[in-house]
Amino acid sequence: MDPYSRKRPSVTEDKGSPPPGKRGRKGQPSIAIEVCCGAAGLSCALRDAGFCVKPVDWHGNRHQPPIPFLRIDLCAEDGQRRLWELLREGNVAYVHCAPPCGTFSKARNIPIPEWQLAQNVPNVRPLRDAQFPEGLPADCIVMTANERIKVEKGNRIARLCAQILAFCLDQGITASVENPSGSFIWDTPAFQALIPRCVRVDFHACMHGASRDKRTTLLCSDNTFTSMRKKCDRSHPHKPWGVDLQSSTLFRTAEECEYPKQMCHTMAALAAAKTGVQRQVKLPPKQASSPQDRPARSKASPSQTW
Repeated sequence: MDPYSRKRPSVTEDKGSPPPGKRGRKGQPSIAIEVCCGAAGLSCALRDAGFCVKPVDWHGNRHQPPIPFLRIDLCAEDGQRRLWELLREGNVAYVHCAPPCGTFSKARNIPIPEWQLAQNVPNVRPLRDAQFPEGLPADCIVMTANERIKVEKGNRIARLCAQILAFCLDQGITASVENPSGSFIWDTPAFQALIPRCVRVDFHACMHGASRDKRTTLLCSDNTFTSMRKKCDRSHPHKPWGVDLQSSTLFRTAEECEYPKQMCHTMAALAAAKTGVQRQVKLPPKQASSPQDRPARSKASPSQTW
């Protein structure tokens, strides 16, 4: 676990990151690191934009990235040490973190109908709330051993991503952390302490190529992604939420962990423009997404609210 905790002035909407040449070794390519990369769809877009990409995920990553990724267990002390070495090696221009929402998701509060339970749909239950975002206490719920492990691992990765964002704030590195807008991750002490220093970007994912109107949040070190703030304009259809008994994932929320190709290329273009990477991609026109177009992935007042 990294002890980095120095405090610096708050980040404002007008503050951007310095050119990467002022941070790293001259003549070296600008590095982009994607933490919890899943199928590394964003890393692919960043590579196309001109970054030297270093996607990171653990050995149990269920996705199959089309590019090599670093297999690091971010729940282990040694794994976190390896990641911090990577972050400090110089010429890092952009860092994106996508901690799994898993037990942080408010979708766990939605009861599973009896008829679906009879079809062997797992009866997932809430393990956190706004008062106890790091896990409900024993007098509220008796967690199974598996549930406790999931909560503890989620907390470790959430704290790590918050530490990375704080590090990037202090170092002037463009960074973003993504999770659903309603995720309990934003209520954790680590992120509550960061929200006043950061730029929050909320949007409906369907406005960036997704097939559902998922409310998504990027908590950012600067104003790189503010142009992505868009509410659904209801000009397009959405796929339904809920349970799909014919799907291997069952819960349709799992399908929306994937970043649409349009969103990936938009973020890559904006990151390249902000950090000064030479070979930039153009922002793609808005288009309807289809499953084959999407790479697989697995209470402070915000600056932008719904």
